[in-house]
Order: sequence, then structure tokens, then C-alpha cells
Amino acid sequence: MGRLCGPRLAALAIVYVALAAAGQDVDTDELFEQVFRADSAALKGAGNAWLERSYGVQTIGHGYYSPRPSPEPPAESPAESPAESPAESPAESPAQSPAQSPETSPETSPETSPGTSPGTSPGTVGDKDVSPAPEPACTGVAYDGYLTSCTVWADANADGMKGNAEPSTTVSIGEFTFAIGTTPSALGTLYLNTAAEGEQQVQSGSTVCHDRTTLLAVKFPYAAPQPASCAKPITISPLTTLLVAGAPRGLTVAQLLESLNLPAGFALLTTDTLGAAARGNADAQRVYRCDVQLIQLTLTGARFLVKTKAAQPAARAAVLQALAQQITASAGRRRLHAAEVNTLTIDLGLGSVIEALLAAAHDIAATSVPSADLTALDAQVLAAVANTMAALNAIIEASGGDIDKIQKAVVVAETTLASKVEALAAGTLTPEAFAAQTTPEALNSALGAASLPGAPVVPPEKKSNKVAVGVGIGIGLGVPLVGGAAFAYWYYTKKARSGSGVLSQPML
Repeated sequence: MGRLCGPRLAALAIVYVALAAAGQDVDTDELFEQVFRADSAALKGAGNAWLERSYGVQTIGHGYYSPRPSPEPPAESPAESPAESPAESPAESPAQSPAQSPETSPETSPETSPGTSPGTSPGTVGDKDVSPAPEPACTGVAYDGYLTSCTVWADANADGMKGNAEPSTTVSIGEFTFAIGTTPSALGTLYLNTAAEGEQQVQSGSTVCHDRTTLLAVKFPYAAPQPASCAKPITISPLTTLLVAGAPRGLTVAQLLESLNLPAGFALLTTDTLGAAARGNADAQRVYRCDVQLIQLTLTGARFLVKTKAAQPAARAAVLQALAQQITASAGRRRLHAAEVNTLTIDLGLGSVIEALLAAAHDIAATSVPSADLTALDAQVLAAVANTMAALNAIIEASGGDIDKIQKAVVVAETTLASKVEALAAGTLTPEAFAAQTTPEALNSALGAASLPGAPVVPPEKKSNKVAVGVGIGIGLGVPLVGGAAFAYWYYTKKARSGSGVLSQPML
């Protein structure tokens, strides 16, 4: 193992130092993963050979071991059970069912493994435990800015309500972990409990669910599809929420990314997009800007659609459903008119797109919100609101990788713009006055005056990356040096004792 790992890690350390000295942004997780993945196959083969030589055992699958077969003809083994090779499922599908999970099926037991002889425990060799490693804990990240003091729960029975027996946990500084032993199949669609409608901005350390950077109480209805695996952290974000809203219409990650003109293949369900954006990843920055545009669209649109706080949750859901419908309809038209792909993307920075979206959301909201609580749609008012929302989204898009500026746009949407939209919907502000007070120049001015009273955005992985680099460099440089010194000591000691060497005393 030392011969395999030592030179590899030493080379890794040299590459890392060289790239860092050149000013390159080094993804240490990717570097370590590539090196260890390359070595893992060789190490596994070496380990299996050692077990066979030392204990007379061989690998039979699923991490279990069995005595080496005797020369006698073995008994006919049963046919391989289909349960041992679950069908491969799309990793990014929001409608993932428990049966499609890539984890090892619990139906495959050691007792049914061919080659296991009576009296031999497949989980041990002698007194050594060689059982498979336990399932990884189901962990994740939730963000607009990183959320905190929020409850995440799994709708395991798909009834849309949090049951006492359903898995739940608390989000702290953007991260959450379900109880040890919780498997993906025990989870369902993930939901985050929002703050009460009367909450607006809280103090740092509040027990109210909030964004720890803006200190705004969370009103956006965060959700994420049931995870297929817990091998990677689960992401709960505005865009994963849109996937859940579109699940009844079969909305997929690929459709969402293509329709919103986002990087194809982006791992939306397992990437801490905010953290990657803060570290300068260009693709993550594009996705994060869209995340924030979606928040602004949902919260501001809902304020316009209904007159009461009690109706706000239904209005937010209506906006998300309307956008999901637009995306799936756009995907259908794209399949029919492949040559018109560029004209069928949905630009959330266009007033005409948002105007159509709000009109559709109004129709959806009308199915669950009392008519007395609905805002009557007036063409002039609708156009004024849509154009202002589009202007703010265009400012967000133009912010590039400026995470603070993007976060301040949320503050403007939830304070300055929110009050004006409510006044317009109530009829206390005319469309002309609203348009004059919410020009792109006025929005930029409000954004410049906005502040972020909470904690700055610091990606959770940053600290662990530094530790990994230190350990990697230490091991990579240390193993070859220690191994070389030990060999030199043994060699010269042997020569001295045999009298055949040129030294009469050990070297050390």
C-alpha cells in the first residue's frame, strides 16, 4: 500500500503547490478524488490476494468472504437473484422511487450468498470483521443565503403533511443531517417549514427560520425531490423547489436546465451551488443567479396576486406551478421544433415572460384562494409589476459573481419593492407612480443602499479542504521518506552484521 499511495500522494502535493503558486483556483476535493480512485482498484486487488494467501478466503460479493473452494466439484449454485442487481435509475430524476435507489438491496442476505459454507459467518474472517461499511448518513445543504433555525422533514407517506414518525432534522448554518440509520428509501420529498407570515427580519441567533446573511425570515416554500442516494449531500434550493412543483407534470432536471439556459449536466440535486459560486465557479454562479431570480419572482409575484397574508402560501405555490408549466410546455415545443431551441428558452429578465407567468399563476391561485382575497388583474397594473420584476432580475443577472450584490437584491425585493407592489395591488399607488418609483435606476439605488446585517457567506467546505490538503501533503511526502529511511536502516544493519558491507556500525 505504501508503494501505491506514497508516490501518488507526493505527486499530488507537488501538483497542488505548483498550481497554488501559479495563482490557479485548485479544487482539492477533485484532486484527491481522482488520485484515490485511481489507487482504489489496485489496493482492492492487493487486499483480496493477501486475504486469500493468509486465510484461504476469497471474495464472493457484497464485501463478504468465503473459504477457498475445495477441489471437489462444488454444489450447483442458485441463479443470481435479480434483487442483487437493481436497475439503474437516473440520478437526477425528481420522481425517484425507493425501488430505484442505487443502494444495495436489503433483500440480499449473507445466508443466500453462494459459496458460504455452514458455520462460517460471511461478515468475519476468524475474529476480524470484514462486513460492508454502513450506509452513509443522509446530509445536505439548504440555501438562498445559507438558512438556519429551519426544520427539514421528509414526506415519507406522500400525504403532504408532516407526521410525527416521519424523519425530520434542523438546518444550522446551511447544513442538516438526518438521524444515523436513515436511508434514502425511508425519506420522501423533502420540505422546509417556513416562518410565520408575520415575521419579516429577525435578530442574529433567532430561532425563527431565516437566512443567516440577510436575516430575513424564510417565506419561500423550499423543497427537494426524494434523494436516490445519500452518497453525496442533498441540496435544497429554489430550483430544487421548482422541480418538486413540476413533478406532477414530469419536469426533469435536464428540462429545467435547458429551458432556463443553465449549464447542461449541472448536478443540481447534489451541488452546494452557493458555496461553489462563492469560490468562483462560473457555472455555479449562473445557477445561483437563477436561484435568486426565482425567489424574487415567487415572493414578489405572490404579493401582487393576493391581498392577504393568509393567502400568500397558496399564491407562492401558484407562481411555481405556473413556471413549471411554462418549462414543460417549452420542452414539448422544443422537441417539435429542434431548430428553434434558442427562441424557446425562458428569460426571467423579460417583462413579457413574467407578465404571462403572473396571468397563469392568477388562474391557478383562483382555484384555491377565495375571490375576495385575489387581486383583480388590470392590464396596465400587470404590465407595470411584470416590467419591474424583470428589471430586478436583469440586475441580478448582470451581477456576475458578486454574491453580496445578489443577496442585496433579495433584501430590496422583500422590503422596498414588496411595499410598493402591495400598495399598487391595493390601489393606493397608481401604475404611473409605481413605474416612476421602480425604474432600473431606482432599483439600483435601493440595492446600493441595502445592507447585509447577518453573517457573510462562507462555504462550509472551505475548512475541510485546508485540512485535506495538509493531511495529503503530510502523508504524500512523509510515507516515502519514512519508508526509505527504514529500508536504509535495515539494509546497512544487515550488511554490518554479516560483515560483507563496508560499514562496521549501523548507520543509525
